[in-house]
Amino acid sequence: GKLNLSLKVLGRRPDGYHLLAGVMATIGLADRLHLSLKPANHSGSRWQVGSDCEDLPADEDNLCHRAARLFFEGAGIPQDLLDFYCYIDQAIPHAAGLGGGSADAAAVLRFLWTCWHDGLAGSFSLDPHQLTLCDLDRIALACGADVPFCLHGGVRFCEGVGELMSTILTSKPYPVLLAVPPVRVSTASVFNRFDQANYAEAAGSSRAGELADWAAALEGDQLSKIGAMAGNDLLAVTGTFVEGLHQLLTAMEASGAFATSMTGSGPACYALFNREEALNAAYERLSEQYPDIRWIKTVLSPRADGLGD
Repeated sequence: GKLNLSLKVLGRRPDGYHLLAGVMATIGLADRLHLSLKPANHSGSRWQVGSDCEDLPADEDNLCHRAARLFFEGAGIPQDLLDFYCYIDQAIPHAAGLGGGSADAAAVLRFLWTCWHDGLAGSFSLDPHQLTLCDLDRIALACGADVPFCLHGGVRFCEGVGELMSTILTSKPYPVLLAVPPVRVSTASVFNRFDQANYAEAAGSSRAGELADWAAALEGDQLSKIGAMAGNDLLAVTGTFVEGLHQLLTAMEASGAFATSMTGSGPACYALFNREEALNAAYERLSEQYPDIRWIKTVLSPRADGLGD
């Protein structure tokens, strides 16, 4: 999964996508995917995508199916020549701003990229070098705005719709406490209300300066500075959909965290701690105070996934 340590909405493109800027970070919380790829038999190909969660879309409606289809289109391999199977053991809460679907799609792309170089290309008399990492990034972006980041991982300053990424930012693996309210919020609804209410402020600061500030704060373990820079332009809007969201964040901040905010379009919120003991104490206190909230302990994962980084 992923967190938005900071998220600023800078504007909207003519195609409807919003221009964003901020720091994204991989976390240890992850779904488990069971993946299989083999030649189709004479009766035709079978593509199957499912999960242990009834709320997740299946087959063609699942982002993993789209990722595989776009990969084979990019590789020049007809989809009907292969059987593809994907089963998701879900751990990342669905539709919470934690990038579960994007992370799963990225995992499928990494799996297929490995297959491609381990003999898949050769089995179709194709040169494995004809598909580059740049091609893989384009396929990832066609799957969804967060998929390129999830493909590479780490902690990065991201711009554009999220696909323009800095190099890895050095960071400690801070303990993370997630709070997931029992409410689902549509990303499209949040952005639509954001546009209607004109919550956005003019982006006057330099993005390069913001990147430098984040890099220095994370590398230098400057907790108060990280806390001051953490934030989310969508919080005010999502708070109109989710009752008590601001009070929840206030309680998380009072629990000893050095940084708190909402991730993505929400409603999941996060709290960063400097020590595991502080996280455990906050977990015990907050889970008793807010029994209807799903509380998850995890960790920031600042290392990349090794695709050319």
